Amino acid sequence: MILGGTVATTGTAFADSSVWVKMLEAVKIKVNEVEKNTSKDTVFFYYNNELYAPIRLVAESLEGKAEYDKDKNLLNLETIKTDTHLPLPLSQVTSNGVVVTIKSSMISKDQLFLDVRVSNGSDVPINLAAGEAILVADNEQIKADLSGPNLSWVTTIAKDDSKENHIMFSDFPEDAQDFTLFLKVRNNDGVYKTYDLKYYIELSKREIY
Repeated sequence: MILGGTVATTGTAFADSSVWVKMLEAVKIKVNEVEKNTSKDTVFFYYNNELYAPIRLVAESLEGKAEYDKDKNLLNLETIKTDTHLPLPLSQVTSNGVVVTIKSSMISKDQLFLDVRVSNGSDVPINLAAGEAILVADNEQIKADLSGPNLSWVTTIAKDDSKENHIMFSDFPEDAQDFTLFLKVRNNDGVYKTYDLKYYIELSKREIY
């Protein structure tokens, strides 16, 4: 199964027909700035200004599924439910091009620390409103602390710049296995348009210090 996308092309002979393609190996796939593992034996190729890749590989990189029914000549694609909790890292991109990645988590006593990276691909300076961050775990709503590493996010992130630090929450439930995180990215240009992000995070392993 293959999936096409627009790219440039060059020629290499293929099979016994007059079709010319360029075979590629070890092509890397990134989803929202997070690189996915691909086998060195997986073959991609260019043909007629299209990039062809195994569609099952692409679907699974997007946490989905792809199955081909030979009898019906039917390709069936399934996307993951938006409320399914997933292990870190997780990334989202705002409509203005800001990438916010939750890289990892750490628990110290009852405090949860999230390692967050923000890459500003927008046309204006922005802020991550860490002081307005909220998570919901075990049906309990917890607001981010207005102290510690959260205060560092007050610094403006310039266009084409990035920043990485923690967001800290106190009173994190001891037995929580997953949680929902709500973040806000805000333009710092005098208009202050806000972009809301939501992450469904699974604690696949509890790194406790």
